[in-house]
Amino acid sequence: MFNMAVSWWELVIRGAVVYIFLLALLRITGKRQVGQLAPFDLVLLLVLSNAVQNSMNAGDNSLVGGLISAATLVLLNFVVGPRHISQQEAGESHRRQTADSDSQWGTF
Repeated sequence: MFNMAVSWWELVIRGAVVYIFLLALLRITGKRQVGQLAPFDLVLLLVLSNAVQNSMNAGDNSLVGGLISAATLVLLNFVVGPRHISQQEAGESHRRQTADSDSQWGTF
């Protein structure tokens, strides 16, 4: 239960690689919010999580290995999440400024 089959740093690296790969793959599809997902997309996410599980844990089914993998994913999400939100806010601010300047020049 507490004996790990692989080293902790390998679990961290594997988790980071899988996280970055899936993040890039999902960005390619263009779906950015959960509300944009169709039921088929949600099923795809569940199947993807099951498919990449073994590549993340390298066959290590120990409690410590699972906790290390989970902590790695949460930490990566904490690091990437706020940056993604600030980029979205910057894009919305730019669109608002563009719309304001268009409305100023649009009326004579």
